[in-house]
Amino acid sequence: MQILQPVIKLRQPHFRRYPYNSAFMTADGRAFVWGNNQYYQVLNDAAGEKVSLVSQINIPNETSGIVDLQFGGSRSAQTHIAALTDSGKVYTWGAGSRGQIGDNSQTEKVSKPTYTL
Repeated sequence: MQILQPVIKLRQPHFRRYPYNSAFMTADGRAFVWGNNQYYQVLNDAAGEKVSLVSQINIPNETSGIVDLQFGGSRSAQTHIAALTDSGKVYTWGAGSRGQIGDNSQTEKVSKPTYTL
């Protein structure tokens, strides 16, 4: 297994916009998502498919901040999300029926960040 080195970069607030989901990351490592929640991309398994409320990404047992977020899926539908932390760890959540989460499972919907790398 390859060990990833922490990403060293200056954090600046930035916004990511996709057709059905958006994310904002702050300079202090906090990240927020909103939009389509069909596969729990917005980390709320009780909210239904369309969520207009902003959800903060909280990764259990992780004290470092988030330095990058990537949405995965097709151009027209972002079905899962990956977060990279200051410590170099990657967490994923959302659609997992085809192994997108990277935890050797095929769980249809994953509503909590799952440690991947």
